[in-house]
Amino acid sequence: MLLLAGTVAAAAALVAHPAAAASPASAQAPALLALRAAAADERVYVTSTGESVRIAVSDALVANDEENRQWAEFLARLPHGPELSVLLLYFAPPAEVHMICGANALACYSPTQRRAVVPSEEIAGQPSRQSVLAHEYGHHVANSRSNPPWPAVAFGPKRWASYVNVCAGLEDGTFSLHRYELDPAEGFAEAYRVLAELRLGLEPSPWELVDRTFEPDETALALIDQDIVDPWQGNVVLRLKGARSRTIRFSTPLDGRVTLTLRAPRTSVYQLRVPGAPLRLARGRGPAQVSTTVCGRRQAAVTVRLLRGKGQFQLAISRP
Repeated sequence: MLLLAGTVAAAAALVAHPAAAASPASAQAPALLALRAAAADERVYVTSTGESVRIAVSDALVANDEENRQWAEFLARLPHGPELSVLLLYFAPPAEVHMICGANALACYSPTQRRAVVPSEEIAGQPSRQSVLAHEYGHHVANSRSNPPWPAVAFGPKRWASYVNVCAGLEDGTFSLHRYELDPAEGFAEAYRVLAELRLGLEPSPWELVDRTFEPDETALALIDQDIVDPWQGNVVLRLKGARSRTIRFSTPLDGRVTLTLRAPRTSVYQLRVPGAPLRLARGRGPAQVSTTVCGRRQAAVTVRLLRGKGQFQLAISRP
């Protein structure tokens, strides 16, 4: 629960892309972003794929319609799903970006407003604007996916986060929600940036913003792609039957909430034993149910024990 509370707080803030070192955005940053975007020149561009892209330009700049169309086409070429239609891309001078995102930040993304703030010009010695925007779009992808009981914008989408062991890494200190280079949200955004650069044939940016633990291998890239085109939709249910006492082993390929529901015949009593949880009894008049969180373990075992009577039990296992 402490992890969950922390990630909810983190997900509500601006996710900043540092220029050199991370600099926390001010508490007023989301309100400032909303105020600046309200004064911006905002237009909708229809791309060659038939998708609509919203782009706003700070009132400190003169909007360039042709350049905006090119950026809309760039976004449409990124690996994406339907979340593209709800993004607002906001271009601002570097000084305004710093004001919104933080003193040393190169760009940022607001999960609550679904807005990416990107500089209006290339900055010497920093990643290209295309790579920066790909990183911020990675945050938008995560923000548009589901990974209960955690917010995907903080942990990353379900399949990638499970493969990288985000939950276990946060528990043992390998990762951190408070250090940019160890933040899973930034790790996913950078891994997405790598996928985007490979897909679009862009010059790859060096891996230097976050820890190398997040640097994607082929499996991680494939899982990111799957999280984009075929998002995780919810738990699946395994249904088993048996008689008497037995230990049941099953795989847990993804992190998240697992719920076990045991039903017993009317004339018998069965006991459900789940490691780390209180014992539960299933009688004919009501089932026994236990919920637990899978965090890094890929196999689980539970014991069903017949205490009285006879007849088959039914066990439903809801797992990610």
